[in-house]
Amino acid sequence: MSDQLPNPISGPNAWPLISGLKPTLAHYSGNILTRARKLIRLFALVLDLPATYFDGMFARPGAMCCILQHPPQAPTASTSTLGIRRPVHRVSNVTGEEEVL
Repeated sequence: MSDQLPNPISGPNAWPLISGLKPTLAHYSGNILTRARKLIRLFALVLDLPATYFDGMFARPGAMCCILQHPPQAPTASTSTLGIRRPVHRVSNVTGEEEVL
């Protein structure tokens, strides 16, 4: 039995049907995590700890890569907003259901 609690944000990703998106984002996300782990090692060294001191604490990071879709909006005639419109956020959860925020 594992002494770790289950991660409530882990689960299968709901990928949109855009050619090449999944490998591109996987590569990007992997690079970000690699750089974050290097920073954690630098933090340990600055604290006069062994470079690998925090490695076990970041073996399974709770990091996510979220894509937001902002559909085009028609310009408004109103000058009260100064051209600033609230974007529509579409978020797909792990079950693939889409939610508009």
